[in-house]
Amino acid sequence: MAKKKINKLFEPKIMTYLCNWSGFTETDVLTAGAIQGSPSIKVKRVVCSGTIEPALILETLNQGNDGVLICGCHLKQCHYINGNYKARRRIKLLKEILPQFGFESERLRLTWIGASDGIQFAEIMRELVSQIKVLGPNTAKLKMVI
Repeated sequence: MAKKKINKLFEPKIMTYLCNWSGFTETDVLTAGAIQGSPSIKVKRVVCSGTIEPALILETLNQGNDGVLICGCHLKQCHYINGNYKARRRIKLLKEILPQFGFESERLRLTWIGASDGIQFAEIMRELVSQIKVLGPNTAKLKMVI
């Protein structure tokens, strides 16, 4: 299989859903070294990573975002006891069926972060941006599954 060429001018639009209780703030996300000042990274706070419905992820991708990052509390540290486990199950299943809707599963990532994980978060974001640059812009539109 031929290796895809990376478009260096392409700046992926990434929506980040951030757990309110993870201890990581929007400011922390936006000032992390890898994405400082990047207008293509958007952050939305959610009550818990476990509240993110698969339909929201599909809609986020369908709106033209090139990638989605969900950040939740570390396992066994969820404010709602098992919300991050719920998120992990949902995202695992969603990644399996994303191609049926016309989206590559690599456009979605789930990670656990805390207040002291800024360096780790920046690395995760750099990896995701690189991965999405290889995939290229999200040109898919939601497909009807029959």
